[in-house]
Amino acid sequence: MSMKTSDLNMLVALNALIEERSVTGATRRLHLSSPVMSRPLARLRETLDDPILVRAYRSMVPTPKALQMQEQVRGIVELAEGYFAQRQGFDLDRLSRTFK
Repeated sequence: MSMKTSDLNMLVALNALIEERSVTGATRRLHLSSPVMSRPLARLRETLDDPILVRAYRSMVPTPKALQMQEQVRGIVELAEGYFAQRQGFDLDRLSRTFK
């Protein structure tokens, strides 16, 4: 996956799709509607040249390529979530502005 054609949101979507093994489950997990999730899924399928999830009997299963990427994608997403969680708060003692 080229960084020029991908972004962190695509990796978050890919992680949710692989872990949930369902587009519906991934949309619930990410609090998105199905049409909103369809865009990153289509981009992922095109970029990776892989369907990501395929129907198997009455459920969806990740493709071998998706499973191969699963641990790395999960690690990247967890690292990014940890970084942004640290950046959420701010220290009032370091605030240099004066409010009136």
